[in-house]
Amino acid sequence: MGLQKFKNLRNKKINPADGERYRQHKLKVYKMSIPVINYNILVLVLFATSNICVHASNDPYTILGINNIATTQEIRKAYKQLAKEWHPDKIQNDGASEKFIKIKLAYELLSDTDRRQIFDRHGITDEGSHHLQKKYDYSGYNRFSLDQEEDTFEKRFVIDQNIVLFHKLSVTANYFEKTILSNGAKKVHLVMFYNDWCFKCTRIVSAFKKIIDVLEPLGINFATVNAVHEESTFRKTGAVEVPQLVLILESRFFLYRDHTFTPQKVIEFIRKKLPFKILQRIENDNFNEFLGGWMDNRVRALTFEPRSSIRLRYLLTAFEFYDRIAFGFVNMNNGRSSNIIDRFKVNTSLDTLLIFNEDSKSYTASICMAEIPTQILIDVVSANQFLVLPRLSSQDILESKCL
Repeated sequence: MGLQKFKNLRNKKINPADGERYRQHKLKVYKMSIPVINYNILVLVLFATSNICVHASNDPYTILGINNIATTQEIRKAYKQLAKEWHPDKIQNDGASEKFIKIKLAYELLSDTDRRQIFDRHGITDEGSHHLQKKYDYSGYNRFSLDQEEDTFEKRFVIDQNIVLFHKLSVTANYFEKTILSNGAKKVHLVMFYNDWCFKCTRIVSAFKKIIDVLEPLGINFATVNAVHEESTFRKTGAVEVPQLVLILESRFFLYRDHTFTPQKVIEFIRKKLPFKILQRIENDNFNEFLGGWMDNRVRALTFEPRSSIRLRYLLTAFEFYDRIAFGFVNMNNGRSSNIIDRFKVNTSLDTLLIFNEDSKSYTASICMAEIPTQILIDVVSANQFLVLPRLSSQDILESKCL
């Protein structure tokens, strides 16, 4: 009602020539306009303040406690400090979980150059914004590729935001040093370095799981390390970015740099890095010399395969037991091993393992199957890894034989 009264008074026509009456009218209009103006100003101030508060609560710089010219290192440092302080495992309440999520989302935004630039220019934090949408790249369909299953780090993975797999396999720096890098470790390890808010890491979860499913049954050991939480371990390997797959052999690091991330490519990578000395190719002309070489205090093992390429599981077993067993490989298809095949009556269509001790005329253990399972292979080799009269040439052999 007050506003309508003010409008009526303001619209009333009074002749300026009426002097005092005109002056009194203008004074009334002025006095009534002050509350209206104050009301409008109050509404604008409240609206602007609410916008500022909402914006500040979602400002990634404010959340991480840094300014908008912070470097990548400063952003990472702030994130690590806050993540440790507000981690749900450390503070058990709903507020901590919500705060922790905000911290991670803020770090995710600011660690991505494109998203950070969009936020600085437009104040946009939504990842689904049209500013971040890319035009279709039809070359990604690869309709004419010879290998339709080939995946790469950069392009063809279906994004899998669930990185629980990485968390389940994650190990600490202490475990990494004492187990994976142990002086006595003769196992082959593949370690994936990641962090929780790495887009590339989320893209390769499914591909990494596929690699595990194929290679773990062959004897490869898998682990993951959070590069943010265990930065010293990450740097120790020579890696500079995530995701990074690292092969570890005898405490040495080999970085997988191929953009194609498939089981077959990883297998080829491992084959190339395994030491050549772990297995010798055996034919008719060097057969007797190989079996008679047990004076090096090692048992002899012969693997017979109807193919020129040695199965990875046999290579890994030869690597693991190299100190105690000398492995030889016989290619049954090359025609230069017929005497060996005839002597031991080996089935040329199956894989065969023969183990010899000091007596090179007859084997002490054998396996013959189309494809020898890794566990059976390990069990048989473990049970026959010593000569009948081994020399106690090391503390390891002494403990294995006497304890």
